[in-house]
Amino acid sequence: GSPLSTATTLVNGTATNTVSWYTGEDGPDPARGTAVAGIDQSISVQYGARANEDAFVAQLKNIAVYAAVSTNASNPNANGQLTALNSRIVDNLAVHPGTQSIQDIQADFAGAQAAVKTAKDRQTQTGSVAQSMLDSIQGINDNEVATKILALQTSLQASYQTTASLYQMSLVKFL
Repeated sequence: GSPLSTATTLVNGTATNTVSWYTGEDGPDPARGTAVAGIDQSISVQYGARANEDAFVAQLKNIAVYAAVSTNASNPNANGQLTALNSRIVDNLAVHPGTQSIQDIQADFAGAQAAVKTAKDRQTQTGSVAQSMLDSIQGINDNEVATKILALQTSLQASYQTTASLYQMSLVKFL
C-alpha cells in the first residue's frame, strides 16, 4: 500500500492505480498459437508470445519493485530493508511448481527451434538426393546411351525370333 516507505506486499495493478503498458493482442488461446509457421508439408511450429504472459508479468513486477526502492545510508534500518527486499525478490523470481516461468517459455521456443532445424536438415538431405538423381540423369554420355539402346534392341530381336520360332513349332515339325 501507500506510502512506499511502509509498503510490505505486492498488489495487482488496476487501470486506476497503474499505467497499462500492454496494448497487444490478448486472446483466450495459448500464446504460442499467435504465430505459426509451416516448416514442412505436414509440420508447423508455434512460436508466438504475449508480453502479458504470467512469467513475464511476474518478472516485470519484481524488477519494478526492486528498481523503485531506494534507501538512505543514514537510515539505521536500510541494510535490513534491503536484505528483506532481496530475500522476497529472490523468492518471487524463483521457479515455483505449477506456475509458468521464463524457463517454460524458453523450452517452448527451444522445441520449436529444434523442430525447424530437424525439418531443415531433412529438406537439405532430400534436396541432395534429388540433385544427385538429376545429375545422374543429365550427366549421361550420349555414346553410352546409344550402346545400351542397341544392346536392348538386339536382345529384343533375339527374344522375338525365339518366340516366333516356338509359335510356328508343331508336333509334326518336331518329329
